[in-house]
Amino acid sequence: QVFGEKTFELGSGAGAGAGGNSQVSLNRDKELQALKAHFDSELAIANDYYGKAKQLLDGHRSANLITEEEYMVQSLQLARTHEAEQLQVLEDSLTAYTQASEKRKAALEGQLGGAKGKGKNMLLEQLKRETQEFEIFVTEYEKQRAKVAAESYARVSDTVLKLQTEVGKLLKTSQDYWNNAKVSSEAQKEADELANKYANMNTSI
Repeated sequence: QVFGEKTFELGSGAGAGAGGNSQVSLNRDKELQALKAHFDSELAIANDYYGKAKQLLDGHRSANLITEEEYMVQSLQLARTHEAEQLQVLEDSLTAYTQASEKRKAALEGQLGGAKGKGKNMLLEQLKRETQEFEIFVTEYEKQRAKVAAESYARVSDTVLKLQTEVGKLLKTSQDYWNNAKVSSEAQKEADELANKYANMNTSI
């Protein structure tokens, strides 16, 4: 699965042709079900990929194929990538729903001109429902984004703290070594460059 390349379009033909109001309602319900199933699947794919990648990374650490610091950095990168993929899926779902909702509204509004009495009232009621359902969807979208952000923070916060602690230890160790050895100014310069390297790593997190 390559995220960002797959598209999903809804709302085509809603309310057009024969069927009128009942067809609009039927199309809408089917579209919502299809949209939810599609993006639930996309989120499941993202979660599955993250789980397998994290398991592989854990295996590399257990086998001492990477250092603890490398493990923590790669864990952060993986968590950030996973968060970005989830947010992209949610963003795509909002775009698809918005486009579908606008098409349904246009179809309903197109029928209003020639509608009278009870038929017009039904169309107005469906337009009202469409607006309300869109607001509900947006609220759910925002809740899902907040959930993704919270889960991502939970994944990375502990790792960031550990990495900062490890970098701090490395800085102290390297500085103590150069001070005790009383090396030349050129060697001290190399020590300072090493310290700056890890200081930059720390502040970039």
